[in-house]
Amino acid sequence: MKLDTALAAATLKDVPDAARAAEEAGFDAVWTAETGHDPYLPLAIAAEHTKRIKLGTSIAVAFPRSPLAHAMIAWDLQALSGGRFILGLGTQVKAHNERRFGVKWESPGPRLREMIQMIRAVWDTFQNGTRPSFKGKFYEFTLMTPFFNGGPIEHPNIPIYIAGVNEYMCRLAGELCDGFHVHPFHSIKYLKERILPNIKAGAEKVGRDPSACKLSTAAFVIVGDTEKEREGLKGLVKQQIAFYASTPAYRPVLEVHGWGETQAKLNDKARAGDWGGMAELITDEMLEVYATTGTWSDIAGKLKSKYEGILDRLSFYVPYRKGDRGERWREVIRAFNGCAPVLTVRAAREDDLEAIRGIVNWAIENTHYNFNTEPQSLAHWRAEYEAGRGRYPWLVAVSGGEVVGVAYAGCFKGRSAYDWTAEVTVYVSHLHQRRGVGTALYETLLPLLEAQGFHTLIAVIALPNEGSIALHERFGFVNAGVTEQVGWKLGRWWSVGHWQKLLRDEAHVPGPTVPLEKLGAASAARRSA
Repeated sequence: MKLDTALAAATLKDVPDAARAAEEAGFDAVWTAETGHDPYLPLAIAAEHTKRIKLGTSIAVAFPRSPLAHAMIAWDLQALSGGRFILGLGTQVKAHNERRFGVKWESPGPRLREMIQMIRAVWDTFQNGTRPSFKGKFYEFTLMTPFFNGGPIEHPNIPIYIAGVNEYMCRLAGELCDGFHVHPFHSIKYLKERILPNIKAGAEKVGRDPSACKLSTAAFVIVGDTEKEREGLKGLVKQQIAFYASTPAYRPVLEVHGWGETQAKLNDKARAGDWGGMAELITDEMLEVYATTGTWSDIAGKLKSKYEGILDRLSFYVPYRKGDRGERWREVIRAFNGCAPVLTVRAAREDDLEAIRGIVNWAIENTHYNFNTEPQSLAHWRAEYEAGRGRYPWLVAVSGGEVVGVAYAGCFKGRSAYDWTAEVTVYVSHLHQRRGVGTALYETLLPLLEAQGFHTLIAVIALPNEGSIALHERFGFVNAGVTEQVGWKLGRWWSVGHWQKLLRDEAHVPGPTVPLEKLGAASAARRSA
């Protein structure tokens, strides 16, 4: 069972950061929904800014678009993402189709069946040049000329998931689909008695293995390290459960537990606008059935115990957001996805400066590696960042959505003859030592400086510091001398060593150094496992 997350981006401008953060945290897939925004556009942006994470819709509303429109968009997203796209479709309900989307509501199950069949027929024509010949009751695909043909792509097999709650949709998923989006409002009893048997029946109808249809859901999770935190979340989850449970289509989820009459009461309150009163009808017993409660330390185990063998993909109903309990999220992600978060090296941004300040200030306050004796302000780091912008690279290493290291270059001396000499600096969070962070940073930083035309690099190392010396010598730096007992800190004297790396030989006649933007270095990035 893989752990996924919804894409936590309020606008398209937020998508690059949110998608990168989800990938760096170690999630297996990120999902978008068709609520207040189009579900496809964010995934096109996410595909450009990620390398590994799967990208899917959960869901795109089916009927406002034609099968050909869905097929073309999915085809392009699959090509752009290098085979990482999952097409998730859902019918929505009659009122939203007719009164929000303005489209006709007609035989949603059979119509969705034809849509899936036609989408696959379109892809077959694109990939293999197959003559279109699909004719159904609702859709027809019998015309395609070379001018309109999307053409073959490297990864033509695009998974199709559908969402649903009734018997027909479950059987359709088992018969035709690669996956099924289980509604967040569900219980284990409901899954075992209503969803799984019908998916199995649909699969057996056409001789498929039911396990070929993967089950995915976003679960209601109440997680906090204190009872106060968890109690504060319970009311919000009860409100969300009440909202869904008020809809007649979801009455079966209550009925399997003998709570069917609650649906009518919730519906009455919804019609009256009594949203607060709705939540009061959700008892603690119901909450225990429809949600999972725990601490950050035990929630992964509780979710795996609850869903293992039933679901293939799981998300928290409330998505991961960069900077929000990053270390706690990483514990949960590792428990599911079985791997360390991806380590990414990218150009530093102004919004990284607070994290950089925290890393360096820890070194100032706890070690002799930095000769400052007082923590540095955010204003100091803004000034340093602005002073070097464009001329000197600043890079950060990101793991699990958090900045865990920084490496940057700067002016060695202020006199103009030193213009081709740069001082390099690297700091790694004390929580991420000996994990290859410094190596990853220098593997990006040093080639950038060479490409810019610098001649000599200098690293100033407060001694002793075996780790820093080993890192620099691994990259070809050599000891150019030591100045003894030059810094007083932590009640004693410390010495400083200069390590030097020549990027060019003595015959080099320098020209102007190349600005970073001309190298495209502002977006330079490297990923490692």
